[in-house]
Amino acid sequence: MLMSAARLRRAVARRLLRAAESRLPASLVRPRYLQHIRLGARDLEGTVFKLASTPEEREGAFRLVHDSYTRKGLLDSAPTGLKVTPYDVMPSTAIFIAMRGGAVVGTLSLIEDGPLGLPMDDVFPHETERVRRRGGRLAELSAYAIDPSVRGRATSLMLYNLMFRWVWWHRYTQDIVIAVHPRVTRFYEVVLLFDRLHARASYHRFHNAPAEALHLNLRGIWPRFEKLYARKSGGLPDAPRGDALNLSDFFGYREFAEIQLPAQPEHGEPTLPPAWRDDEIERFVRTRRHHFSGLDAETRRLLREAHPSLTGMLADPPRPERERRAAAEASERRASGTPPYLLDTLPTT
Repeated sequence: MLMSAARLRRAVARRLLRAAESRLPASLVRPRYLQHIRLGARDLEGTVFKLASTPEEREGAFRLVHDSYTRKGLLDSAPTGLKVTPYDVMPSTAIFIAMRGGAVVGTLSLIEDGPLGLPMDDVFPHETERVRRRGGRLAELSAYAIDPSVRGRATSLMLYNLMFRWVWWHRYTQDIVIAVHPRVTRFYEVVLLFDRLHARASYHRFHNAPAEALHLNLRGIWPRFEKLYARKSGGLPDAPRGDALNLSDFFGYREFAEIQLPAQPEHGEPTLPPAWRDDEIERFVRTRRHHFSGLDAETRRLLREAHPSLTGMLADPPRPERERRAAAEASERRASGTPPYLLDTLPTT
């Protein structure tokens, strides 16, 4: 269907506005963004924001991401109707969800750096390594999706609200990285205070869609929010939810009955996300083999370490006899310390 002249004019105007904003200092652009960041009294009605903790909640998140990404042309449809990666089942990965009427209507994941690394390592290895060298706990934001039935920005804002409270009060995260489409870079930079890592690439996992690498330094983040938002965004901590939001208070301190998080840990111990039970992870991998069949040996090993109950399902395939014999001979040579070219010259008695 051809785009109407009015819609075409609006699309061109938006494109020109984004191009102009990309060249302006963040301080000049921020007021326009803040005009649209409001939370009405009805926006959160009937919605709960929490960590996915059941197979149904996790699969609801995976299905929402799959449907959203395929609709946008970023993924081919999977036989399972889910978007799942090994990162999604690691014990330290937090899956944030918005639940309404028993269904997942929004999701966002926080993948912590570890033996598997980060998804961004495939596309932005130099940038993620540069952030790693800072030290501290590093994580990547990923798998963001909102159901089309959910209107407005309230669900997105509350998912980020949940994420900030999790990393600050429960995981003590110091750095967050994210790969986003260049057209939304300005929002993350202007509103959420991410910095550009000055790297763009084509994301091969998502049909070569353009992506830009961003970084958020969480050290001292609340003073930065307070400096920018405590007065300039309007609205005080006890202001009605229809007013412009004080984002420093919103992301850290205001109480929300809609947010469900575990009690803060004692003695500074980080909180882990809700764990997969052995029977849950076994059933999930067994019924979703499509997502785990092509894993390399190292990834299978790391998943077995994280979930010992998967040892049988994710065992390494048996080696061909010739490969097995060669590996045994190589092991024998290493044990004896004998260079392989001398083996034929050694006496056998």
